[in-house]
Amino acid sequence: MALLQWSDDLAVNIEFIDSQHRELMNGVNHLHSMATQSPPDQGRISDALFQLLEHAMNHFIAEEEMFQRLEFPELPEYKSHNDAFNLKAQSIIQELGDNPTLCSDTLEYLKNWLTEHILAKDKSYAKFLNRNGIN
Repeated sequence: MALLQWSDDLAVNIEFIDSQHRELMNGVNHLHSMATQSPPDQGRISDALFQLLEHAMNHFIAEEEMFQRLEFPELPEYKSHNDAFNLKAQSIIQELGDNPTLCSDTLEYLKNWLTEHILAKDKSYAKFLNRNGIN
């Protein structure tokens, strides 16, 4: 069973952003699926985690560049939110290096982070982007 399910409630109605969100969600679900296999393949889990975090970083870069072009007034706060995730991601990578078992706490963090990122952060800027011709 998938850890996260895409629904219209998660859509920000900006196609390229929704597409990236679905990709991130698929990455979290893929990690969850691999972590619950017996025995889990830690090498594949590590690769999938790095890939997921890379997608998240690319997502942030795309959003921040767009916000900068449009002079989004809340860019510093948004960037701070992304920077906090980046620090946590580095911590997760370090923990995985020290203990190559992806724990349920990490999956729960990623699930909660992604849901909160979409619902609380990205939905808050969708109207600004729509007013600036981004759909």
